Amino acid sequence: PTRRSSDLSHVRNNNSVVYATPTFSGFSAAVGYAFKTKLDANPTTDITAVGDITDIGLNYANGPFRAGLSNYTVGATTAGDIKNVQNNVYAQYDIAGATLYVGFHDEKAASTGAKSAGSNIAVKYALTPAVNLLANYGTLNDKSASNADKKIAAVGAQYNLSKRSSLYARYVSEKNDNLATGTLAKEVTTALVGLQHNF
Repeated sequence: PTRRSSDLSHVRNNNSVVYATPTFSGFSAAVGYAFKTKLDANPTTDITAVGDITDIGLNYANGPFRAGLSNYTVGATTAGDIKNVQNNVYAQYDIAGATLYVGFHDEKAASTGAKSAGSNIAVKYALTPAVNLLANYGTLNDKSASNADKKIAAVGAQYNLSKRSSLYARYVSEKNDNLATGTLAKEVTTALVGLQHNF
């Protein structure tokens, strides 16, 4: 199998193998490797070559505290090109009916080598056993020449219908700096209402 060029996220990788360790005193680790794929010969499939991928993660969980770090590297498809490298770290802590979240990442883009870094803080508070209040604030620091920084703030609520289904409502405010002409708006606000079911 190969990967479509429109796939910007990496929920899973094709042609991959993964090893996950048992948990030792709260620590666990996993290593994944996806083999390099070549350009599909059929131009109508919109599929491009993908370099080999290495995904390494270390996690810790003990009582109310959880944390982890990871490195995600996509190799170049042409010798001498720049790899895409992402480093991530997160932590979360449960206290008095609330869960606090914090995360950081940095990335070096393929081809250009442009760097960026981001941060995220969030809180979820259980107002009742069925109702959660949510808040989130994230930033992206674009270190390339375009300096297209981003800030996102969001608030919301979630009502649990069952262990797997919930209703949600959210309000999101996004601000973008130094945008090129014809791209996203400088300021975007979004209201979301929906039903979520986890299979």
